[in-house]
Amino acid sequence: MVLTSCEKDQVGTAHQTLIGKWEWTRSIGGLAGQILTPANTGVNRSMEISRNKIKYFANDTLVSESGYELKMMYSNMVEREEKVLMLVLKNGYVNQRVKVSKDRLLLIEECYDCYEIEYVKK
Repeated sequence: MVLTSCEKDQVGTAHQTLIGKWEWTRSIGGLAGQILTPANTGVNRSMEISRNKIKYFANDTLVSESGYELKMMYSNMVEREEKVLMLVLKNGYVNQRVKVSKDRLLLIEECYDCYEIEYVKK
């Protein structure tokens, strides 16, 4: 895949913003359109993102980790023919579209009836 200068800048900026600790606030989706939160699941989820690895925690216990890449890719779930920022996990889990700002992160799983997962920066 060849990235344009603008795409490289977008990936680089997003990557710098992603690095750090993130606390899960909610997940929305699934077949029933569920809204899952720490309050209604009893689980406090978080993740820690470094330059090349993501660690996932549940109630402060490490549950998994994976290498990852950020890429500009075409989405299967977006009707327009434009590339979007995608989180590609090396463990084979479904790709996730990334929407990130200084202190909020939204990961949108690339499959039907999957989840939008929201985090805030710690």
